Amino acid sequence: MRKHRPPEQWGTLIDLLICSGLSAIQFCNQHDIDYASFCNWRKRLSASESEETGFLDLSSLIAEDSTHYRISPGLLKPSSDFE
Repeated sequence: MRKHRPPEQWGTLIDLLICSGLSAIQFCNQHDIDYASFCNWRKRLSASESEETGFLDLSSLIAEDSTHYRISPGLLKPSSDFE
């Protein structure tokens, strides 16, 4: 018999998979979950999550006094400006 799960429960199952270290197939077999349904929900939830988050602002990760590097073939040196 098929079990109906709400989206929140699928989200929890996906989180459990990530923490388990198992492959998705192994996880589904271990928890008696239909693999195709699991993949469909994982795709559906990741798509809705990416629509909600959009772009990430990473500017706060860059310190004002951080050193910048210019990469040239075979050479990596600090750079005072970027062009």
